[in-house]
Amino acid sequence: MAQTDYQKHYYEANKEAIKARAKQYREQNKERIKEWQKSHYKINKESIKAKSREWHANNQERAKKRAERYRIANQGALATKKREYYELTKEAAKERARQYRIANAQKVRETKRRYREANQEIVKKYMKDYREANRERLIQINKNYYRQNAERFKAARKKYQEEYFSTDHGKAIRRAQLARRRASQLQRTPKWLTDKDQEKIRRKYALAHKKTENTGEAWVVDHIIPLQGEVVSGLHVPANLRVIKATTNIRKSNKFNLEKEWRI
Repeated sequence: MAQTDYQKHYYEANKEAIKARAKQYREQNKERIKEWQKSHYKINKESIKAKSREWHANNQERAKKRAERYRIANQGALATKKREYYELTKEAAKERARQYRIANAQKVRETKRRYREANQEIVKKYMKDYREANRERLIQINKNYYRQNAERFKAARKKYQEEYFSTDHGKAIRRAQLARRRASQLQRTPKWLTDKDQEKIRRKYALAHKKTENTGEAWVVDHIIPLQGEVVSGLHVPANLRVIKATTNIRKSNKFNLEKEWRI
């Protein structure tokens, strides 16, 4: 009988005893075995890695099952190690993440956009819960940010207003605002005006502007019954507004004549 055959025969006949002795040896020599393993790995690191990669490539399902069994059997220890590793490498991980976002800004934005579109309700709930849980903190952050960038905000707001109020719609709104402010000062704007009423008023000012541009003659929005009439005063409401020529409005001044106004 060859030596290898003898060894196999002996192992099969004494398998349990051999395993028990090996287990006892490992328990009695844990530190010695660890030191040997470290030394052996250090000397043979590249070959060990190559063999490990080859084994995993040839035994993927087996490797997955073995890894899963290990995770289940060592959940607590793995969780502890994960927390410890995170605390040790937290700042470095944050810096790596920041550098990645800078180097892949477009990709990150696209990924976030796709996620928001696919999870709209989840994102809305998360944002709502976050704002409610951090209300005071967010208010303070916004205040600090505005305070630090006040000049930039003022310049941006001024630029927007100049661009917006140079449009036809903006000019109409500006005229309506000025008229409403004047009427408010005179306490002639009723509180029961609706958004629909405000839109009707804006349209009248837009019409006056359009007529002025189309005809080359000044048109204005007139209060049929003047806000400060000599006999009776009107309100700043849609029914009391009309678009007329500026010359007609000048002649009318703040007088109200029922017969003449009816003809107009």
